[in-house]
Amino acid sequence: MHLLALALAVQVWLSPVPGALIEQGFDPPAKAWGAGHRGVDFEAEPQTEVFAIGTGVVTFVGEIAGKPVIVINHPDFGLRSTYEPVIAIVELGQEVLAGSPIGETAERGGHCGGHCLHLGLKGPGKTDYRNPLALLDQENVVLKRPAA
Repeated sequence: MHLLALALAVQVWLSPVPGALIEQGFDPPAKAWGAGHRGVDFEAEPQTEVFAIGTGVVTFVGEIAGKPVIVINHPDFGLRSTYEPVIAIVELGQEVLAGSPIGETAERGGHCGGHCLHLGLKGPGKTDYRNPLALLDQENVVLKRPAA
């Protein structure tokens, strides 16, 4: 059996930055074009190692709006995970397993000034944003307390 097919048969979803606190949670807009937060931000200083949340195939490595981005397609689930700002160590078309290193956070780009990893999750549609935390092993996810 192909390695990817075997891994998908027993899919596990893991944190992209194990042990990191959540800086900002998922807050989708009421309308597809509206303001909102279409993913989850994990605390991560520059050069923090980033891991694939699930098994899949790398479908994009490059810059979007000046931010280094990686996209992994999880075909059996109709999902795509996005990671930014991340300097890739993976290549377009590469198969990755859940927990495989895919890069490290960049010093520039992203909306948290290079001090977080933004994890996005999309369903089959271009604007079908999903909450990544719904997939991840909740034992390893900790929400950061708001500043007093």
